[in-house]
Amino acid sequence: MKYAYRPTNYFNRFAMLAIVGALCLAGNAALAQLTKLPDGAVPPKHHLYPKGSFKRLQQAPANFSVPLYTSNVSATNFSEVRSVEGVYTAMAAIQTSDSVGSCYQWYQSAIQSAGWQLNTPAMQNIPNNAQVLSLRATRQNEKLSISCIHLPTLKDTTIHISITVK
Repeated sequence: MKYAYRPTNYFNRFAMLAIVGALCLAGNAALAQLTKLPDGAVPPKHHLYPKGSFKRLQQAPANFSVPLYTSNVSATNFSEVRSVEGVYTAMAAIQTSDSVGSCYQWYQSAIQSAGWQLNTPAMQNIPNNAQVLSLRATRQNEKLSISCIHLPTLKDTTIHISITVK
């Protein structure tokens, strides 16, 4: 039996990861739901991760090339994963008491100053009155996604950062 995460598009995949990251950062247990693939189906390799490939880190990976938000931060967590195809992703989840809009505006400026090419920013409406502002950027062989999320059940904003290198 084979399982794989099957996103409908890039943003939905990232939004799901960001929300799961926000719940995990807040201390709640959250499990990603896996989709059972039909018998004989071959999942895309960039969505398959070998057992033990997800690692929680004590600090940002050496190649984490995005400035970290530091205003009113109460927690920061880092992790990394490498797919069976060799696609590397470094992630950070930052919890702050600042508003979604403040975090988003700071990152719009900070990533451009760090040499990233900002793609069209996106605003996403998530059910249950969650506030989500996200943006994407590229630089050489790196793809960056940042979501600033406030869930109505939590008091803080969570910033989820994902850098993927092929």
